[in-house]
Amino acid sequence: MSDRKIDQAPAQSPIAIVGMSCLFPGASSLREYWANVRDGVDAITDVPASHWAVGDYFDADPKAPDMTYGRRGGFLDAVDFDPMGFGISPRDLEATDSTQLLGMYVAREALRDA
Repeated sequence: MSDRKIDQAPAQSPIAIVGMSCLFPGASSLREYWANVRDGVDAITDVPASHWAVGDYFDADPKAPDMTYGRRGGFLDAVDFDPMGFGISPRDLEATDSTQLLGMYVAREALRDA
């Protein structure tokens, strides 16, 4: 082992938050989010028809197998995501989880806000 000391940053180095972004049900920007908080907006809605047909998956009985007893939830609005802007090919896009895409989108928006 070497006797050299490794320079380490102080344990309490200051940080700066220079850009922010968010994506919530009913709010695709910080401005919309804080307006919803201020106005007490309930962003929990019925499941959109574009997600699934309620008759195919809903049963009021919570013990019904392979069914859900929830008809409401928090759903994000569609996001204008350009995969080529992130260097993602159409082939790779098919194999990418939507959660990863949303994370990249929000990170890019935070950098734009910086």
